[in-house]
Amino acid sequence: MAKNKALNLFDLIPVVSERIRIETGEDRLLQLVFPRFRSAWMNRRLTPRGKSPYIHIKLEEHGSAVVQLIDGQRSVRDIALALAEHFGQEPGYEQRVAVFIEHLRRDGYISLKQP
Repeated sequence: MAKNKALNLFDLIPVVSERIRIETGEDRLLQLVFPRFRSAWMNRRLTPRGKSPYIHIKLEEHGSAVVQLIDGQRSVRDIALALAEHFGQEPGYEQRVAVFIEHLRRDGYISLKQP
């Protein structure tokens, strides 16, 4: 029987959820856009009058840089290495990227797959 190998977050590949659309705002920062409800019927019936049937989550500069590199091919390690200059080589930036990726996964905006 094979033992389960412990997974390292930096080796996993983030993939954007199918229900998420990524848009660029007027300020050139990214937004995650998704329906308020999973069902189109519920979106029509339960969305308050005057409200958009979509939720827009505006990302700040670093979050936009991370999400921009999520393409289903790069690992979390590759993304962190690509952003070294963007973060100005600040100490612990790799951990900051990993925590942000984990938050995106926990909230259902991305999934993580094994290479």
